[in-house]
Amino acid sequence: MKIELEEERVFGPYTTTSLSPMMLQWHQIKSSCPTALLLFRLGDFYEAFFDDAQTLSSNCSVTLTKRQEVPMAGVPQHMLETYLERLIQKGLMVAVAEQTEDPKATKGIVKRALTRIESPATYVGPLEAKVTRKQFFASITQLKHTYGVALVDLSTQSSCVYEVDSKTALTDLLVQKQPKELLVEQKFQEKESLFLTDLERHFPFRVTVGKNHYFHHDTALRFLLTHFGIHQVDGLGLNGKIAAINALGALYSYLKEHQQNIEALTSVQLETLANHLLIDHRTDRHLNISSSLLDFFDHTTTSMGGRLFKEVFEKPLLEPQKIVERQQITLSFLKKPSLVTELMHLLKGVHDLERLLYRLLTTQNPLKELFSIHSSLKTLLPLPLKMESLKGTLAYSLIDTFPDIAPIFTLLDSQLSISGEENSSTGIFKRGVYPQIDTLRDFMEKGDRWLIDYQEALRGELDIKTLKVSFTRAFGYYIEVSRAQSHKVPSSFIRRQTLVQQERFITKELQDFEEKSLSAEETLKRLEEQGL
Repeated sequence: MKIELEEERVFGPYTTTSLSPMMLQWHQIKSSCPTALLLFRLGDFYEAFFDDAQTLSSNCSVTLTKRQEVPMAGVPQHMLETYLERLIQKGLMVAVAEQTEDPKATKGIVKRALTRIESPATYVGPLEAKVTRKQFFASITQLKHTYGVALVDLSTQSSCVYEVDSKTALTDLLVQKQPKELLVEQKFQEKESLFLTDLERHFPFRVTVGKNHYFHHDTALRFLLTHFGIHQVDGLGLNGKIAAINALGALYSYLKEHQQNIEALTSVQLETLANHLLIDHRTDRHLNISSSLLDFFDHTTTSMGGRLFKEVFEKPLLEPQKIVERQQITLSFLKKPSLVTELMHLLKGVHDLERLLYRLLTTQNPLKELFSIHSSLKTLLPLPLKMESLKGTLAYSLIDTFPDIAPIFTLLDSQLSISGEENSSTGIFKRGVYPQIDTLRDFMEKGDRWLIDYQEALRGELDIKTLKVSFTRAFGYYIEVSRAQSHKVPSSFIRRQTLVQQERFITKELQDFEEKSLSAEETLKRLEEQGL
């Protein structure tokens, strides 16, 4: 169990006056997230310094070096997610500071800003992996003999609250939900340190001791009213649930302050233990209910189904009528094995839509996410029709719970170019969606033809059959001729580079084309990102 004091401020034996301007910038950002390992963007690498460097090196086998007696370690920019996932799996909190301006166009220190703070409960890993357990962040408050518990899963945009009246019930709830992180008040951490230590015997978690004002009732209530855009908590079903309000408000405040997007948390469910059989953690462990028994019955095809099945499985119904209804629905499917096989085959083509939606909110360029949503919705469209054979049964009423996905699919299908999924250079959007993008793409496509024609024209005009018009990132566009033929080049050509066997030149026409081409490429990229 790793315990972090959120108000802790640690910065080795160094003073800010002894730091270089860049390291002073690092220190200012580090001071805003002192308990996180800070990955600081420097060119093509993310660097960690001082204690962070040692932590990065020991956990990821990264070489630890020193510059001016400052320990440092770095990871390549394109490997960020790989190393981020490794650090998160170790139970660490990681902050990322990005360059917010182009280094090539900047004199002096490049501006940087904190753009991400990830921890075990907030990090959403590769979408290809099947995730069948919710990724809860829990907050606990105590009001006399009542414990308020808030549970948020950012990856599926869900939140719920509980109020329990004993430490035993609190333990049972937390062991069942197994949150990856706990947010608690300092007085709770000090008073209940033995409770937290005992809880860790059941599952691993990270503890963050939040700022005291997070948990004050007035602060928590005010934050929730503002977040949900309401005047009273009655509409949330939390009237009189002070402990639950304090826990939820504290957790929402913490998440927002730590760079998390909570806009999609538009509702909260007040859960009670009255309608379900409560299985205490000892019974669960002795009967292997949440492990072996769950695995035996779980034949779900999607991550979403796996999470829902686990949630239902851990909350057995108590009301006889609802039990019978569930049995009738199950029996209807068992009587049609071919339909079940067909539905399972169909669902294999569905991505994790819940987590995809979260990625849409948190990804700057959500191209992959949009195409995955598009293909999933296309797969799901025939689902109601395939259920027609269940007409007359209670199972057929499940269709009423299906959301209308046709408008969203139509919107995506009318705009996204399927060829752009494999190769974005062919165009992300269909023609006609954004005329300005079409114009720029036409210019770039015609530009290739212009270069070929220009090269052929120069060859004929100068009588140099080996003349080439080429491009490199370092020098841009240029005209290349052999040194033996360079005497044929007119004085209007501007020499750009001299090589052992070749001379490279630029002309006014080629310069104009280069400016338009590079400008078009940058503008096209910006417009497509805006469109996404």
